[in-house]
Amino acid sequence: MNALSPGRARAVALVAVAALVVALAYLFLGPEPAPDRSQSARGSAATPAEERPDAGTLQSLGYSGGELDRDAAAAEPLRDDALDLRFAEGGSGAAIYGRVIDPEGRPVSGATVWLAPRFRLGDPLQSARRVGQGPRTTTDAGGRFRFDDLQAGQELNLWAWHPDWAPTAGTPVVVLADEPQELPPIVLDAGHRVFGRVEDEAGNPLPATVELLMQETSTFRHGTPEELRQEDLAQGRLLVTETDDSGRFSFDHVAEGIWSLRAQSEGFAAAEVQPILAFGNQEPEEQVLVLGTEHRITGTVRDAAGRPVANALVTVSRTKPRPIFTARTRTAEDGTFTLRGLPDGLYGLAASAEGHTNARLGRVKADGPPVDIVLQDKGGVSGRVTDADGRPVPAFEVEVLRTRPNNPTYGITGLNYSFQSAQGEYTIPELDPGTYVLRITAPGHAPGYTPSFQVQREMVLGIDAQLGRGGVLKGRIVDGATGAPVAGATVTVHGPNFRPDEMDALFGGSFGDPDNVPPQRAVSGADGRFEIANAWPGDLQLLIEHPRYLRESVRTTVTEGGEQDLGDLRVFPGGSIVGVVRDPDGKPVSGGTVNLTRREGDGWFHRSTLLDAQGRFRFDALPEGSYEIIAYPPYNQNVLMFPDSSSAREVFVPTGEQIRVELTATGGEG
Repeated sequence: MNALSPGRARAVALVAVAALVVALAYLFLGPEPAPDRSQSARGSAATPAEERPDAGTLQSLGYSGGELDRDAAAAEPLRDDALDLRFAEGGSGAAIYGRVIDPEGRPVSGATVWLAPRFRLGDPLQSARRVGQGPRTTTDAGGRFRFDDLQAGQELNLWAWHPDWAPTAGTPVVVLADEPQELPPIVLDAGHRVFGRVEDEAGNPLPATVELLMQETSTFRHGTPEELRQEDLAQGRLLVTETDDSGRFSFDHVAEGIWSLRAQSEGFAAAEVQPILAFGNQEPEEQVLVLGTEHRITGTVRDAAGRPVANALVTVSRTKPRPIFTARTRTAEDGTFTLRGLPDGLYGLAASAEGHTNARLGRVKADGPPVDIVLQDKGGVSGRVTDADGRPVPAFEVEVLRTRPNNPTYGITGLNYSFQSAQGEYTIPELDPGTYVLRITAPGHAPGYTPSFQVQREMVLGIDAQLGRGGVLKGRIVDGATGAPVAGATVTVHGPNFRPDEMDALFGGSFGDPDNVPPQRAVSGADGRFEIANAWPGDLQLLIEHPRYLRESVRTTVTEGGEQDLGDLRVFPGGSIVGVVRDPDGKPVSGGTVNLTRREGDGWFHRSTLLDAQGRFRFDALPEGSYEIIAYPPYNQNVLMFPDSSSAREVFVPTGEQIRVELTATGGEG
């Protein structure tokens, strides 16, 4: 076996760390959420951006269509006004635009550019995108592209593809509220070449289908295997070819990344090689895939009544011997399936189908007797929602939450429903076995919960909820130093055991309220006043947050039908760190990341931000203290990285003051 070079070893380590990130997210946040289902339409897939790179508009924003002068930008002094980045929460952001060019700087027309939300530690898995949701556009004759109407503050990844070039990731971007951003050019080059031959165990060339798949180290995606495959094909993350008469194959224009290679031929066991590393100037060596004797697993998928289940997804993963080998297929109309092209060994098998619970079998021997898989019907729940006087609530929303052993906090399932019923009735089908509660919200009522209930394989009836009126919470947010009203402060409701300091922990308070207090919020107006109607009754904490002020927490008690005026609630300006990040040559680093950390008792204060197109960043609302700040460039940012600590700086932030910092991002593609 060839030894790994330092670059290859580093890439393999990145894969391992990426797997750790996925495992941690799964462990803390639960399995992949199911899509929303509703009786009245609720939400929709994002609409692709209009393909409209408008040259006139670009010129009005200062873009001339000529070469981009980054050196001039790097030489500009650091100005306070240039660092005043403003994000309008939930509002529409300014445009992002740029060019796709070849290595000679010539425009690449007809290139497709996709956007996808960046997944960060602390984000719930519900933020993972569904396949096909990302906006996309096509470059014009000048290689220009443009996206409008993006959500301000959103962090996005870019991906560009053209059939004549290797696809590549663009510079990540954060959408600003009031400043159009010209992104660094996306440079498409020839990419890498992966080549080799396919032969049988005697060394004879074989006709085979060969697939090269980029390993997933980027944004979490929802979708069926078929949907994921189609998107990967469209974006150049999956390449497919056939061998020639001598069993040889070649893939050109392979993007930089970590790949797996598979070859399959009729009557033979498929073979895989992974990882194949395509980084820098190091070209992958010739790959030889030897296909041995084909083994099969056959069987039938049935429901609990013995009826065949058509179109069920059947997946196998080899457990012995190593390395792992996976394959999948779908059942025919009569419920039968055959998994062909398998290497010899023992496999774990899983089957799933809509409306049924998943089933698993272990230690299935290839070429063994046919297996029978029984998928049980999913259960469900139905009930009625009434008000405090017993009258039906005609319109309401339901969120399905799990109860978990030894954990008082309800778990997120991602299942949300909207109902309109004159009798206040609801029915939710297709729930996996487990124990649940339902959170009910309706206009004019305090949110409420149903009793907990257990789902097996039948409909659970009579799970009713009664919604009370709640109370009224109001007050005024004012500057603690001047007494002036503070507009735009967000006030959220939490339980008495909620810990505000955990909001700046690594996972950012993503695990829900420990007392299961339903989320309610208000935003202060120009006069600083806020009001939360139908507030959850009981002992509460109000968390006050503002982009420029320190968080404040206020304890109060809400009684049903009561009104609580908290008067003036004071908030105090926090400190700020603003700055720009440059590379060792003095040029701004677009799309890089800045991490800010501080040890606090038994935990860590942690914030992270993405650099804008001019390498600028800003941290606000910081408590007084010493912080470690470090920047790194946008290489391999789709996996968790541990940058060289030698480039970190320690910064002391006094109360209410702004500290200006210029950082150098070290490291590279390595």
